[in-house]
Amino acid sequence: VADLGSNEWQIAVSDGIGSGTACLKLVVVAPVVVSTSEAWDGEANPHGADGVLLDKGQGTESSPAIYTVPLGLTVTSTGKISCSTNSSDKSIRIRVRNGNLAMEAGSSIDVSRPTRYSTGTVSRVVFTLDLDGTNSITGSGLITSGITNATPTVNRCARAVFITNVNNVALGNISLLLNNGVANNQAFQRPLVITASGDVAVAGKVENMDLDTGGNGASDVTILGGAISLGGVDTRASRTSVGSAYAGAIVLKALQAPGDPYRAALVDAYGEALRVCPLEEVAQIAPPEWGRSAIVVVATIQ
Repeated sequence: VADLGSNEWQIAVSDGIGSGTACLKLVVVAPVVVSTSEAWDGEANPHGADGVLLDKGQGTESSPAIYTVPLGLTVTSTGKISCSTNSSDKSIRIRVRNGNLAMEAGSSIDVSRPTRYSTGTVSRVVFTLDLDGTNSITGSGLITSGITNATPTVNRCARAVFITNVNNVALGNISLLLNNGVANNQAFQRPLVITASGDVAVAGKVENMDLDTGGNGASDVTILGGAISLGGVDTRASRTSVGSAYAGAIVLKALQAPGDPYRAALVDAYGEALRVCPLEEVAQIAPPEWGRSAIVVVATIQ
């Protein structure tokens, strides 16, 4: 079958006594390509004809809208995926199967919410990239909140972002800047968490900071991977008015993700007693452990 999309045939059978007909339907899919600005907001499905399935769920963290991409996803240099429209503010999960998420230079995924957080108690809204366990994110694209240092006065904030079930991660930047977007400590509920079985490389900065000089707190960054290479991490709070604001915690753990091939190689060489710890935890290692097991100390160079 050469044609993409849905293909149907009517099949008739007869044995000379009785007969019957049935419909045979085959759906032919190809890697999905995003080359313009598209809304993946939990309501629209721009690539339904390409085999992308949308389960709208409830749009909450526990029941997100889920896009299942059957055969890899490419976002070209002119492509952009937006997770919100003016009327949609849902938790979104994009699951990429049987292929990588390729993000060319200039491409972006906008994870911003359509307005600033409201006051009062509001459940957080989450964006998740799920690479199905074996696939990778390749290229040098951008994950963004839609705010830049050149436009710091935009009242907007990002979703909490989780990149999971992924092999390697390669991106140009992760820029989850916030301005005037929180109340009642809700900023603490929008972390960035990447859990990779392979390497994580972000050529530019990883930012999860608050640009508002009268604002509230920034948010945490947690990255687990085999090897971690970043152009920098910034989780500052910029508040200069009365009071103080929370600066996000930074947790970088190389060689500790489940299934990491570098850790597996060290275990093969030095045994299951291998211990990997950050520099600040070295003092917690009991004296008898030194000399009995291999200890890898991981430090961050700033």
